[in-house]
Amino acid sequence: MFTYEAIDEDDGQEEPMPLAEQRRIVDKVEQLMALMDALEQQLAPPASLSEETQQAEQRQARKAP
Repeated sequence: MFTYEAIDEDDGQEEPMPLAEQRRIVDKVEQLMALMDALEQQLAPPASLSEETQQAEQRQARKAP
């Protein structure tokens, strides 16, 4: 795993993270976000199922005393 020491212990000055490393991190985050979006779509019930569930709940509520 890549580690980066951002502070030089001798003078306490912060060093910017190399641009290539920043780009690598951004690319990885974008890849993971796309994966999360795909997983969320797989887990989301179809709209028609949601409507059917709502209709069933409304019918059940009308039957309740």
